[in-house]
Amino acid sequence: MTNSVQPDSNGWIMGEDGLLFRKAARIIATDEHGRLLLMKGHDDKDPLHRWWFTPGGGIDAGENPRHAAVREFHEETGVHLDPELLTGPVIEREAVFYFSQETRRQHEVFFWAKLNDTQARDVLTQEGVSYTDLEKEVLDGLAWRTLENIEADSALPQAIPSYPHNLPQVVRCLLDGWDGKVFSVVEK
Repeated sequence: MTNSVQPDSNGWIMGEDGLLFRKAARIIATDEHGRLLLMKGHDDKDPLHRWWFTPGGGIDAGENPRHAAVREFHEETGVHLDPELLTGPVIEREAVFYFSQETRRQHEVFFWAKLNDTQARDVLTQEGVSYTDLEKEVLDGLAWRTLENIEADSALPQAIPSYPHNLPQVVRCLLDGWDGKVFSVVEK
């Protein structure tokens, strides 16, 4: 799928289609109150381009997606999760997006983690986070958000979008009792 060029420091390589490409793993983290943990970020080359997204990032060469998701979650929140306690994958997403003046394509695998109250509090302290230089530049914070709040915000003309777009619907299905079906999402 991609050539043998070494990935950059964030795991991106030039794909055969001419777009920067990487595989990523993410965690949909919910707390005991049904809220969803989202990070807010912006484009380093276009600070007005902002969005909400789940913790996660690039899968290192030879790394298992489940372990990559846990590693990224720890780096971005400071909280350790047991990879064996993750549910899923629950979403597979193909996304093409514009970031840092480049069109990129990313294949993402999402896992679900139900955090207890202690873990939910700990993610907000940001103690023990280990951001990359780019993350330090583009991450604006994280918050526990209700699904209703995310949906209400998305209806506003100047809304900051959340990705994937169907995240509230997927989380409702998870909270209601996941049937084992992996949601497939394509966003371009």
